[in-house]
Amino acid sequence: MIRFLLSALFFLSALAKEPPKLKSHDVTYRIEEMLRTHAYVQEMDNQILERTLSHFVEEMDRTKSYFLDQEITPLIKLPEKELVTLRNAVK
Repeated sequence: MIRFLLSALFFLSALAKEPPKLKSHDVTYRIEEMLRTHAYVQEMDNQILERTLSHFVEEMDRTKSYFLDQEITPLIKLPEKELVTLRNAVK
């Protein structure tokens, strides 16, 4: 019985994943990479801005273990007025 419990505990501990450890270098590199790949766009419209925000979140949290859903939703579902403000700030 103890052998079974120990093996079950070992198996379950192997399944538990630790969230990725992000370093400032990782974040900086990803943001610079995204900016380089999107530099060819002449005009930043709301659709591109929404996709950029979604890709940013996806790149920063591929395993969906760092951000909470309630933190992501306000960022990727910005109201039209905030998108315009953000788009004007990027220009």
